[in-house]
Amino acid sequence: MKKNLVTVIATFVAGLFLIGGLAIAGEPGKVKLDNGEGKKAAVEFDHKAHTARTADCKACHHNGDNKKCFECHKLEASDTSKVDLAKANHKTCKDCHKKEKKGPTSCKGCHK
Repeated sequence: MKKNLVTVIATFVAGLFLIGGLAIAGEPGKVKLDNGEGKKAAVEFDHKAHTARTADCKACHHNGDNKKCFECHKLEASDTSKVDLAKANHKTCKDCHKKEKKGPTSCKGCHK
């Protein structure tokens, strides 16, 4: 009986480590935001560094679905209920950088 309990507990703990490891391994490091227009250089940032600052993915992925921005926000918002990609990124990133008083807020600070 005692041996079975130890086996169950060890299996449970091993499963927790496996799930945690898979979640961490699936997280991107450097991310490149590019709208494809070529008007300004793509914005690159360290996703892992940003997730270390907040555990709330909804801070950026506001629907909680962890999609890439351009999957919902298109270059031009043909649907008036949607925000275009540039406005969405500027609002999310710049507003957070201003609020936290960290990170770039100028064009050249992000578009290098």
